[in-house]
Amino acid sequence: MKNLFVSAFAVFVVAFGLSACSPDDDNNGNDTSLPAHMEGVDLGLPSGIKWCNMNVGAKSPEDYGDYFAWGDTIGRGADWATDKPYKWSNAPFTYGEKNFSQSHFRTVKDTVCPDGILIPKYDAATKICGEAWRMPTVVEWAELYENGSWEWTDNYKGKGVAGYIVYKVKVDSDKGVYKASDGSVGRYRVVAYIGGASWQKETATLTGTYSTDSDTHIFLPAAGQRNYSTFQYGGKYGYYWSSALGKGVAAVSSTSDYKSMPDMQTEYYAYNMYFTSTNINISNRIYHYYGLSVRPILNK
Repeated sequence: MKNLFVSAFAVFVVAFGLSACSPDDDNNGNDTSLPAHMEGVDLGLPSGIKWCNMNVGAKSPEDYGDYFAWGDTIGRGADWATDKPYKWSNAPFTYGEKNFSQSHFRTVKDTVCPDGILIPKYDAATKICGEAWRMPTVVEWAELYENGSWEWTDNYKGKGVAGYIVYKVKVDSDKGVYKASDGSVGRYRVVAYIGGASWQKETATLTGTYSTDSDTHIFLPAAGQRNYSTFQYGGKYGYYWSSALGKGVAAVSSTSDYKSMPDMQTEYYAYNMYFTSTNINISNRIYHYYGLSVRPILNK
């Protein structure tokens, strides 16, 4: 009977760890009081990947959460003066306090991100939330955009927080359609893979009706970013890291092959999803040292 109890308890612990995004034992001193209602949401994506319902460091879906440099697993909040201590040297691509060096990053690149993807040690979602979670690749961000229905709100569920609601679509024609703050409806399509061209806006029609009260969705707050000690664009822009090192490709789709993309000496950059109230895009042109949001996904 005792052995049966122990086995049942072990199953409970494992199940809870996967559903509640429990941190691992070695979490670099991060806050371990992660909310039990952190969960993976099935948005009906072709890959079957589930996206977390909140950002790393957040206590609720509308909470901004913490901001991370690329490869940083410590993070900081929006308030430089009062948030937990932070040193730029915590990130693997820096050389000394606040001294980012491209040449230094090249010396650690193969250990930080072989094949251009961050290893779990430098993945903020994995390090803080546990092995069940990780940062999305750039291709997975593209999949979310191309297969969800996006709607801007200035007041998510009456909480006064702006950002995009990403719904599980009801009809295929709504995939990749977004509704901007001015009420306009459109869709972005990849029109070029190399060079300056990236996504081209097209007209579109939203067929289904969607509600946060009854329809499956996640919310991506327009949490802004950190540029050294400056907090910028909160409530206006959203910036979310991928785990992929920047390459010489401006536009990425869900069918892209990251490994085959040309490497054009872009060690300064990493891919990110960014948006405004009227625009959604994926970019490889943002410096590693910027503090962006991290949205976890569940490992398949």
